Amino acid sequence: MKKFILISMVLICLIMIFLFSNQDATDSMNTTIKVSNVINVNSNYGLLRKGGHFLEFFILELLLLSMISLFKKIDFKYFIISLLFCLLYAVSDEVHQLFIVGRSAQIIDVGIDFCGSVIGGILFILIYYIYNEGFNK
Repeated sequence: MKKFILISMVLICLIMIFLFSNQDATDSMNTTIKVSNVINVNSNYGLLRKGGHFLEFFILELLLLSMISLFKKIDFKYFIISLLFCLLYAVSDEVHQLFIVGRSAQIIDVGIDFCGSVIGGILFILIYYIYNEGFNK
């Protein structure tokens, strides 16, 4: 059951990233405005949008490594594989936006996405090894 839930969560995260990128420019800005109203940040939409990129891929990396850990012991190889997956998905996400009205591909967004993945992965690895190995083993 745990495997099914984590695999589902990874797929949902991938679909959500796709759907956000599938919004045209107007709908995307409306989503940003709605989110800014909910979290009460009305001054800097650009920062909020870049933060969204970071957070999406931070969460994706955490979910990927959590899912992988159900099947394999997490080591450097699986960390790199999950990061490469996130990087390729970030690139494909930006290419996807080239085909959406009013949207464009931004290399900086790929970098922000990848940074979110790296930070999420490092956090996961730290918690994973503290929980599974401890500092003294």
